[in-house]
Amino acid sequence: MPKSRGRRKKTDHTVPPAGHGGGPTFRIISPPADREGFRAKMAAGAKAHVARVPEMFAAFQQLFREHDPAGLIASAAYYGLQRGVLEDGSTTPISSKLEQHHVELLQAVLLTVPHADWSDNPSVPSAVQRVFDELPSLALGFLAQRIVAGVETDDPQARTIAALQERIRLHTHAVRNWGYFGDVVSMSREMYSPLDAAFLAHHGFAASDVIELGRTMVAELERRANLWTGAMRSVANARSVPEMLARYCEGFPDIAGSAKELTERLPSGITRQQVLAMLLGHADLRHPDNMSFGAKELGELAGLDGARTERALRAISLKPGALSSHNLDFLFLANPIWLAPLIDLGDTFLAPMPQAILSHIHAIVRRLAEEAGALNRLDTARNAYLERRMVEALRMALPMAAVRAGVTWSYGDQRFETDAIVQIDKVLLIAEAKANHLTPQGLRGAPDRVRRHVRDMVVEPSLQSARLEGVVCDAQAGSAEALATVAEAGITAPGDIDRIIRISVSLDDLSVLASAEQELRDAGWVPPDHVLAPMMNIADLLAIADVLDRPVIFLHYMAERGPFQRHFQLLGDELDFLGLYLESGFNLGGVPQEMSLSPSGMSEAIDRYYDARDAGRILEKPRPKLGRYFASILDALATRRPAGWTLIGMHLLSAADQGEQARLVRLLERARKAVRRRAKGMEHGVLVSVKPPLDRKASIAFLVHDEKERDGLRRAVERVASQELDGSGDQVILARHIDRWEEPYQIAAIARPHP
Repeated sequence: MPKSRGRRKKTDHTVPPAGHGGGPTFRIISPPADREGFRAKMAAGAKAHVARVPEMFAAFQQLFREHDPAGLIASAAYYGLQRGVLEDGSTTPISSKLEQHHVELLQAVLLTVPHADWSDNPSVPSAVQRVFDELPSLALGFLAQRIVAGVETDDPQARTIAALQERIRLHTHAVRNWGYFGDVVSMSREMYSPLDAAFLAHHGFAASDVIELGRTMVAELERRANLWTGAMRSVANARSVPEMLARYCEGFPDIAGSAKELTERLPSGITRQQVLAMLLGHADLRHPDNMSFGAKELGELAGLDGARTERALRAISLKPGALSSHNLDFLFLANPIWLAPLIDLGDTFLAPMPQAILSHIHAIVRRLAEEAGALNRLDTARNAYLERRMVEALRMALPMAAVRAGVTWSYGDQRFETDAIVQIDKVLLIAEAKANHLTPQGLRGAPDRVRRHVRDMVVEPSLQSARLEGVVCDAQAGSAEALATVAEAGITAPGDIDRIIRISVSLDDLSVLASAEQELRDAGWVPPDHVLAPMMNIADLLAIADVLDRPVIFLHYMAERGPFQRHFQLLGDELDFLGLYLESGFNLGGVPQEMSLSPSGMSEAIDRYYDARDAGRILEKPRPKLGRYFASILDALATRRPAGWTLIGMHLLSAADQGEQARLVRLLERARKAVRRRAKGMEHGVLVSVKPPLDRKASIAFLVHDEKERDGLRRAVERVASQELDGSGDQVILARHIDRWEEPYQIAAIARPHP
């Protein structure tokens, strides 16, 4: 049976899928023509929705007093969050109305009702439908409160800051997981196992126990859900009512009565569809049991002692009524469920979303570490893990590069440390790791608190890498002090460095915030003269290194990520950006800069690949849309490695998308025929050029020739360079012989105008 825990918005259980469709795309969002009118309408709509929040909240509390709360939330979680994996690795939900953050909000509301007020009445289908219909509106009500706060100020900078705060809140509220499920489990184990001794001494269980219990509950719930789904699928496929009842009794052998007895109780004239609905409603009552775990049983599944398991489960659980006096606004901004995802029912623990343990593992472990007096050990473990994995990712992506970690260097009278320096050909990559974490106080706090988060987590690592970049530039200009510094840092031949790439890497997912560079600048949170380095979390960096497994393509992605986030107002996360890159290579020069670009959902192929991997299936890895000829050039460059081969490759990737590459191949074939027949004016070869729409990108010229001697070919290339350079930028020239067409090129060179 397929398994799927998802990547981003959901990390869920399993159901058999039933078809899918539609491919990824990105949206270009134009700003409203009447901004003030738009703001006024948005504010009016938000205010009306906010006014309904207390009423909706009370309605849900009353629903829990009228119908079994465990049954309601279990059915919402089952039908709202489960995913199936198709043969191609894609996932299919039963319902698209609910996401994990909706059910987390529902669980928080449930926990405001004391256990004595819980109803014993079954969670009938009509009550479950009310949850599906009304829960998204309740969640939207909390969002509307923030919209109202953001639009009621006339200060443009204050509005910008409010919008930034909302980006952070929405992203951390709605997005689940900082990596794919299998990666989250393995990375969490490695990261937090150094805290096991401190946790055992204080809590009586290890940090690793919490991770393993979360993984075990997800696996066991998948197993139970698959059995339930298989039984009901068999019932639905039966051809007659008696056969349906027989299969129902076979699928659930613990029910009272036989199929014959059930048949006799049915009213005459009942249809097959009515019987199916009746049986489905009855089977739905099993969801709370499927999502409940006893400590002894779960401990045996996880290979842990029962008492130790119980201590761990109680530490990450809340009892009914625990949130009865909780501030309702905080249920949206810092839901207590994020720190305690289970419901403590005494002898058992209800786990509607056991995947939430791994979704929020950073926050859960931090709370437990604080209680154990182990925050320093936690920060040390997080920093060490992040720096080590970042270096591993860079070495995986650039196996032929010189990668140095934890490099210390002096400049002036100060000492500095750079987390990773990568030197390959004429490219220098500077990477800084930042293991700080977002706090609930920062998310719901005043603007100065959020600004401090942005400064510490986004701006500071970017300033650190920019500092070393400046020293390298000073060394290239001849500064003796800078030359000594780069030598101390192990950077060789600084004069040969042509491209410097800077990135920042985190543990938390901050891509939606770091990519809002213009908004950060408008808010005054980024120095006006500073170019912000793109930031990605470590799981995303590892995925990028895995998917972009040609070194030049990896470098090109990293080099273009910064200009990409500066050119557009982006709405998406890092793997959406990667998905857009696979489709376009970031060759989007025709999109106006004032537009907002929303590549949300572009990670579909990447998600499909990793979700299938977690489900034990091997799919073809998603790759950039790269024409065969361009791919052969990149492979030849990586094999021959002439001076500047990385730059040539990156310029090629910036010059044309897949459609332009195909057109270029056709032009080259026509040029080959023209040179072969010695067409007039083409006796010395034909030049085929590509000029990207953005001025900052180099033009590409292909010289199709039949030169017999290499010296003659070199002179021809030099002649092309002198004729074609217009002073606006670099030009890549590749020579291709008409009789050696199987070779992607004979000479590849970069021509550069004199300064």
